[in-house]
Amino acid sequence: MNFECHPGPLNALVLFLDKNHRAFEVFKNPTTYDEPINIRRSDRSFWQHMKENPVGGRVEGLIHAAGFSGKLQIGYKYVDHSLITALVERWRPETHTFHLPFGETTMTLQDVNVLWGLPIDGLPISGADTGCTILPDNANHLIDVKFLEFLVDLPACSGYSWGSVVLAHLYRNLCNAAAPNAIAITGPVALLQVWVWERFRCFAPAVARFQWKGSLTCTDVSTHCLRTYRSQLQSMTEAMFNWRPYDDIVGRLPDICRSGMGIWRSCCPLLYYSVVEHHYPQQVMRQFGMFQYIPNQIAIDNNEHARLHP
Repeated sequence: MNFECHPGPLNALVLFLDKNHRAFEVFKNPTTYDEPINIRRSDRSFWQHMKENPVGGRVEGLIHAAGFSGKLQIGYKYVDHSLITALVERWRPETHTFHLPFGETTMTLQDVNVLWGLPIDGLPISGADTGCTILPDNANHLIDVKFLEFLVDLPACSGYSWGSVVLAHLYRNLCNAAAPNAIAITGPVALLQVWVWERFRCFAPAVARFQWKGSLTCTDVSTHCLRTYRSQLQSMTEAMFNWRPYDDIVGRLPDICRSGMGIWRSCCPLLYYSVVEHHYPQQVMRQFGMFQYIPNQIAIDNNEHARLHP
């Protein structure tokens, strides 16, 4: 007797992208997807330059005033391509969560605020897009000149919600990478890697918790092939996941890592010029020490998803 395993979901009311998702294709043709997707990043040369030319106290003070000292301290981070690929296959663009055997989880405004110390309670980063480029990014080593207007007054710079920008950018790139034909992912994937180390007990490097400052190379972490990561995620139990990694250290965190505590659980759109991605903490209430109820249906359908992800 032959048994056919259903790739799911059985009910497409919420997860309406079932057949237009990388996971569906992996289920049908696993050998076609036996290699990890490429992670495009260009910050290696920047961090190497910073290592060879450390910033002085005056410049570091300006960076702190602008609200970016947390990112400066965290430094360069190794990213495991296979692990990120396995996570992308469990990312659902409809809910902005990773679907695991024991439930949903995701990176929230809390994680961006705590891990990178970026302000989240502030003005949105938006306006007219000039299209000009001047500084490095991961594709063509240039970024939009539009960001300069937010850097003119460095103390005022910290009044903008840079954390929302980072999270919106990460969400958008995870959504794009979940498409069946995607071959690469970009954006703040290094932040996602640190989030994984905090949450997934079996994937973290053998260093003290929350000690991610400085460089960590591939020799510091347990690296596996894509097939192994898929198997580990499929067999993962709730006891292997850390729902609340910050509880015992939140009182000792710098102020920049707690500055947005009052809006960590805000249900809101994350704005970054033309990028609009929704923040759904109601899907992961256990990450805030609360009971996980069945959330209301997300008011986005296939058409609205396509409009927000051109």
